[in-house]
Amino acid sequence: MCMYATTQKQENRYLTESDLHRYQIAIRDRIIKQKKVAVWVDMGLGKTAATATAMDKLLDAGKVKRVLVIAPPRVAAETWPTEFVKWEHLKKRRCVV
Repeated sequence: MCMYATTQKQENRYLTESDLHRYQIAIRDRIIKQKKVAVWVDMGLGKTAATATAMDKLLDAGKVKRVLVIAPPRVAAETWPTEFVKWEHLKKRRCVV
């Protein structure tokens, strides 16, 4: 089993949706509310987690059946699969590259 820690104090626990920052929550909510959206945020600030969380909510609500993410090869192969195993609420989802 893979466990990821965000800080030394929080060792051996998966991240949960409550670990999202306010700006990530704003990104998640915008994606859910708008049919088309572009997310322009600096590298390393959690676009993938916010976007994947929005996708998870849309899938749970039955508003979408599948999601296609188009990303640069390295991001698609390394970042997305890594995020899906770090976050508790995303573990139920399958990330196919």
